[in-house]
Amino acid sequence: MAFGIYRNSLTGGLANGESSSRSSGRLLSCVRAVSSPSPGQMVEMECSRLGTEGKGVCLLDGLVVLCEKALPGEKLVAEITSAKKGYAEARKRQTLEAHRDYVSPPCEHASACHGCTLQTMEYSAQLREKQNQVEQTLRRVGKLEELDGAMRPIVPCADVYAYRNKTSFTWSSTTWVPPAVDKLEGSGDGDLLQSGHAAGSSEKQYLVVITTTMDARQLLMPLATALQTELGSSLAGVVTKVETEDRGASVRGAGKKAADKKGRVKGGGRGGEGKQASKERDAAAPPQTHLNHVLVGEGHLKESMCGLEFEVSPDSFFQTNTKQAETNTKQAEVLYGLVRDGLDLRSDASDVLLDLYCGTGSIGLSLASRCKQVVGFEFNASAVADAKRNAKINGLGNATFVCANLEKEPLVEFQATVDTGHMPSPTVVVVDPARAGLSKGVVDYLIGCGARRVVYASCNPATQARDLGMLCGQTTSSDPVGAAIFRLESVTPCDMFPHTDHVETVAVLAVAAMTVGGAAAFRLESVTPCDMSPHADHVETVVVLDRL
Repeated sequence: MAFGIYRNSLTGGLANGESSSRSSGRLLSCVRAVSSPSPGQMVEMECSRLGTEGKGVCLLDGLVVLCEKALPGEKLVAEITSAKKGYAEARKRQTLEAHRDYVSPPCEHASACHGCTLQTMEYSAQLREKQNQVEQTLRRVGKLEELDGAMRPIVPCADVYAYRNKTSFTWSSTTWVPPAVDKLEGSGDGDLLQSGHAAGSSEKQYLVVITTTMDARQLLMPLATALQTELGSSLAGVVTKVETEDRGASVRGAGKKAADKKGRVKGGGRGGEGKQASKERDAAAPPQTHLNHVLVGEGHLKESMCGLEFEVSPDSFFQTNTKQAETNTKQAEVLYGLVRDGLDLRSDASDVLLDLYCGTGSIGLSLASRCKQVVGFEFNASAVADAKRNAKINGLGNATFVCANLEKEPLVEFQATVDTGHMPSPTVVVVDPARAGLSKGVVDYLIGCGARRVVYASCNPATQARDLGMLCGQTTSSDPVGAAIFRLESVTPCDMFPHTDHVETVAVLAVAAMTVGGAAAFRLESVTPCDMSPHADHVETVVVLDRL
């Protein structure tokens, strides 16, 4: 049974630090040099830097070894779990010498919990490693020539604790203990994790969502009633969901792609991308559910952000770190500010904004007052319903949201069929896909849609680097005749999740040239729509190209 609590603020640590085996006083038998390690072999090595997925990058006689829970500067004993062509993977078994930026974690469960993998690392060091991780990945995967002039310093998070508005727990009739750990530190019998408490005042709201493998409404009603009595007006609601057997089932029923950790269907699925991307999608797919049943309360959470009010349903994605998405305590613009500035919207509010993978519509709606029209696309039907409701709540009549599978339904087909009206070609685009990144169809659409700027927000530097390489013409793409080639203007990492290995990155692309037969021939100088047919859906557009 999965038990989720969504709330406006959360305190208490979710941590993962040094391996508890380092304090056992027992040195595991290992080798220091090996030409070709094999699974099960114990090796001694030192971690040099933080890699993707939070794995430490270690060198063993020149061989790259990716080791779980290893941190830069740490000397350790690890067990090889797999040996592949050009690299190996390992699991840390014992710490010989702590990493160079070690700090004592505030959470008593840091050595056993898998929540915050970097909690034992000083925060400035976390930022340094995340910056390096993004830059190295963009160079290696995207082969981006403009990176030197485009890379910006990482934006830190002002509140490094108590920043989440959602947390999930899994409950079972048996006790689970991590490998090589006798018990969770600081816990007693029957008390694996001590509960935290809400930060701030009693105005904080809680939405409790319970997922089960069978309809358990009658069994859970006493719990829902007790929570309502205990929390009173702080309880937004208790919702129960029934898990189905088909993990790949679509919430719409029209598609069959798996959903990611954000609750959205993954935007990857690129043809010919290999087994790894498919494996990632399948592994990240949560159980799909039937209709939600509200036991008590309203069944949705209310959030305020960017001067707007949002209602968020249990199945919908919303920024987990709400404060960092909007502003930090110094009032410096953070994630949404980076997106807004990157779009460089026209002062006369004439832009048409296309918001892909829009979730509950928070990015598009926050910019709607500065645009002529906003059109958002999202696969999750619950999120689309929330987006439409949020547009109405905030009186934003120029925002339209469409439920569509961008892997299977070409965007160009929606140009004249959004709802019952007309969708002009976008002048600016925001994409915020799940970890699998953009599908090839979306990449091709962006290259040919005529938008002058694209802002790409991503939680996965590897897939973002792959897509940026194609959009900027550095790696293979279809490069249709008359397509735009983009120039990478800036890349800004943003730390949305302190003490974890995750990092959000905002990349800004500006159209650089038009291509004919794959060769750059023209530079786009201006695009001017001209209304020649008032009251009709026709528009004349004058495009000025300057030969290179």
